Amino acid sequence: QAPASLDRWIPNGQAAVPGLGRPIALWPPFTEHNISDAGMLIFQARDPGGFGNTGFVAVLVAPDTGDVLGVVDVDRSPAYAPLFFHRDFWGGRVGSFVVGVMALGSLFLLAAGVYLWWPAANRIGRKLSGRPWRLSFTRARPMHDWVGVWTLPILILLSFTGLYIAQPSWVEPAIAVMTAPDAPSTAAAAAPPCGAPMTLDAAATRAAALANAPAFRSIYAGEGDTVWEITFAADGSDALHRETHVLADLSCGTLVVGATPETRPSSEAAALWLFGLHDGTAFGDAGPVLVSLAGVAPLILMISGFRLWLRTRRIT
Repeated sequence: QAPASLDRWIPNGQAAVPGLGRPIALWPPFTEHNISDAGMLIFQARDPGGFGNTGFVAVLVAPDTGDVLGVVDVDRSPAYAPLFFHRDFWGGRVGSFVVGVMALGSLFLLAAGVYLWWPAANRIGRKLSGRPWRLSFTRARPMHDWVGVWTLPILILLSFTGLYIAQPSWVEPAIAVMTAPDAPSTAAAAAPPCGAPMTLDAAATRAAALANAPAFRSIYAGEGDTVWEITFAADGSDALHRETHVLADLSCGTLVVGATPETRPSSEAAALWLFGLHDGTAFGDAGPVLVSLAGVAPLILMISGFRLWLRTRRIT
């Protein structure tokens, strides 16, 4: 169910972390960024340190009343440590650079692996089949070949999208070439005249009707002090490129649809697609499971490749 007291979330959350201003994000329970049964507000202004470098602090609240349940220093929380390690090895910009280089190295190794694997034309079917299965799972060479070739497409996909997430500036030129130039925004011209102020609860309800969605997925701080960007998922999908965004100005009581899957600029849609491809949400409910299983493939390739390397050492 949609939270019932958003207007109590914010003052209660601000009181729990005084001096940090208004939150930059509000997430209801059980969303992609908040898998707990509590509401979550994200504030930014603390000194970065620990595992991350965001300066984020999360305030957990009871969804129906807004009562504060706890405060989490995101950068120093062990719960978020795997996320920061995956993104930048707990190394900030230096770590992100290393991850980007590793992604490029992975793409090179995958291409080299295809070259080394490629058999004669009359043996392609045999090498793809993996038979006999006993040898494929017990001997290093068949295991390395079979796992590598069948997971190749998704490993290339994960490496390329991971490169974008770690180092967007390295990939954005390619996105600009492959997508059409973005049309000038008409959101400001389409904004309705100022009216009576409204509460955030009222804005969320009206925005849901405007987006034809049951409940919001997230709320982000907009450019103005009273502007909020309310996002809605399409058909329960977690894919970012399928979200509808509604801009709500509480002081004027106005709502404007900022972006939809049909009207989103092509470059922005392409970038969001890359996130969805990396975490699997672009493939529906089964996507994250597929991506998680694919995460085992590099481990298998590493072990079998190491065994092959040891064999060459013994020969020489």
